[in-house]
Parts: sequence; C-alpha cells; structure tokens
Amino acid sequence: MTSMREDDLERLYARLEKPLCNVVFRWVWNMDDAQDAFVRLWRMRARVDLATVELLIYKIALNLAPSEPLTIPAEQRAHTAVHRV
Repeated sequence: MTSMREDDLERLYARLEKPLCNVVFRWVWNMDDAQDAFVRLWRMRARVDLATVELLIYKIALNLAPSEPLTIPAEQRAHTAVHRV
C-alpha cells in the first residue's frame, strides 16, 4: 500500500473536484459535502491506498451527505442548474 502525499491529493483534487461536486450536488443540492470529503481524505491519508482512492473519495462524500436526497422544487432546480453553468 502506498500512502498518500500532499501532491497526490493535489492531483486527485484537480482531477475529481468537479465530477465529485456534480455527483454530490445532484444528490443533495449542496457542494459543501464534496469539499469536506477532500478534507476528511487528507486527515486519513496515512491509511489511504492510492489504488482505491477514487472510490474512497466518492464514498466519503456520499456518506457525508444526508441519508435522504433533499426535495427541491423543479423550478428551483431549473434555476440553479442554469446559474451553475
């Protein structure tokens, strides 16, 4: 197992920040959980296996999200989606 270094996290963040935020945002309409996932990943870096880190970051982010997706009215979803582009 190769443990994570700071430059590993920087590359991972550059590659996965946008896709991870999109997944979390579509689930709970809040991108803070995606950002928090990277912080948690860094805190546990000594135990992180680089071979499985991508799966782990998604699991962390979705575990941080509420257990039920938030119900957002359709018009608010449409408005938010237009302004995120």
